[in-house]
Amino acid sequence: MAKSIYQTVFWKEAATSGFKLGIALLVVITIDTLATLQPERSWIVTLLRFAAIAGAAYYFPGQLARRCGHEGLSYGQSVSYILALMFFAGIIDGLVQFVFHNYLAPAYFQEMMTRTLEIAGIDPAVADMTRTMMNNPVFMVFSGIFSLILYGGFIGLFASIFVRRPSTPIHEENGKSEEEH
Repeated sequence: MAKSIYQTVFWKEAATSGFKLGIALLVVITIDTLATLQPERSWIVTLLRFAAIAGAAYYFPGQLARRCGHEGLSYGQSVSYILALMFFAGIIDGLVQFVFHNYLAPAYFQEMMTRTLEIAGIDPAVADMTRTMMNNPVFMVFSGIFSLILYGGFIGLFASIFVRRPSTPIHEENGKSEEEH
């Protein structure tokens, strides 16, 4: 039996879409760094990240559903596609976070982390451990993957409700589909 369009393009489309979302998140972190927002205004960056992730969770599966045509795209297929998309975007996001935190704007991000940890009342030992882990690229990549799969997956649960598309028979003749001929 031939593979469906969904099975044929799943990983390529997820990787491509994840790359595009990763680039959008790169733009968001660049805006954050250039604007040097205070912790009280960090909601702007949070809103931009949410918009990018939610937009991707709705737009890219919608494109895939249209591409699948008569085969349709089920709710489960949409969610699994979104999770794969978030996996690839998480790799890029983790690498970008690592580079920004350690090379491009370390002073800004250290100050932001210190303020955030103070506001949250985090124990200094935990804060030091967090700073140490931020210097590890493997940790940052896994952190990016985990956070986007969790956050984007949750958004994807709702987006998939609107994206799913039922399958439709291509051709019906005397009550029999083409597959029966």
